Amino acid sequence: MNSEVFHYLKHGWIQPRPNVVDVRGRTVIFEDGEEATYDLVVCATGYHLSFPFLPEGMCEVVGKTAQTVGGRLLPDHRHLYIVGISQVRYGIGPLVRPYAVLIAEWTQMQNDMQLPLANVLVALGAKPPTTHLVDPHAALRGLKMATMARKRIIKKEKRLRASA
Repeated sequence: MNSEVFHYLKHGWIQPRPNVVDVRGRTVIFEDGEEATYDLVVCATGYHLSFPFLPEGMCEVVGKTAQTVGGRLLPDHRHLYIVGISQVRYGIGPLVRPYAVLIAEWTQMQNDMQLPLANVLVALGAKPPTTHLVDPHAALRGLKMATMARKRIIKKEKRLRASA
């Protein structure tokens, strides 16, 4: 979603409709009983974050913000990466590849660690995000810093294991 949607709404090229009840082929049935044929339907429910594929309560959501570590991890879980939970200004496009590279690096790092990566990041001072809104430039800087922290993370994980 980007700012052009307002342009298209203003010019009538996009027409919002409330509450779809059913879709039969290209026919859409609305709650008010009206039916219409469409080539494309975009369902927008606002920004409601949920994780129906995870056990209830596994990922706490405060307001519109998932309480993840490093913006993608859950404490006490190995190899569980949650991506795409933020609303990135200008769209997520420029962050897709850097996210993928970081997750690939984290996956390899997690393979070499015994403790969950999220727990190590918490021990290093990582905190959950305070908002679901993301500045893409700040996110790119954060992704670069996370990539550069590899040695520090591995060292911290070894110290935590030794002290346990």
